[in-house]
Amino acid sequence: MSGTIGAQGAFELASLCDETSKQWFRVVADMRSCGKKAPFAVNTLYVFFKDAIVAVNSAHVTWVNGRKVSLPSKVTNELSVQILNRSVVIARTSAVRVTFSISQKVTVSVDGNLSGKNCGACGNYNNNSKDDMKTADGKITSDFSAVIGSWSAEDFSRCGL
Repeated sequence: MSGTIGAQGAFELASLCDETSKQWFRVVADMRSCGKKAPFAVNTLYVFFKDAIVAVNSAHVTWVNGRKVSLPSKVTNELSVQILNRSVVIARTSAVRVTFSISQKVTVSVDGNLSGKNCGACGNYNNNSKDDMKTADGKITSDFSAVIGSWSAEDFSRCGL
């Protein structure tokens, strides 16, 4: 997903719908315009797991569980964070790989065994693009802004609210 969405705030890009699963994850992009004429872009990327939280800002400074870390970092036996091809790659074995490039593009790759079990603005990862443009309340639409806007991460503060 590109960081050129015309909205400000934090948006849930992808998550495992079953919050009780040990493979649960959640990817939230905090979108901001950091200048008068600058476009909205991913300012900070948050990746939540049951046992860790990884935050990466647009300069690729990285925190794990609130502590600044040097990369590469092996967080757990299954979770690592590293720099690869000018991108920060957050990878959990047999679950998810999240890449945050220097151009502020976010890519989420989900293991095949989790196909169709995902929620978020990036779709459900079931290899059927016809049902990916779904709002948080389950409506299919062709309006990309409506999809993104509906997946606002309500646990992050928003301006004016």
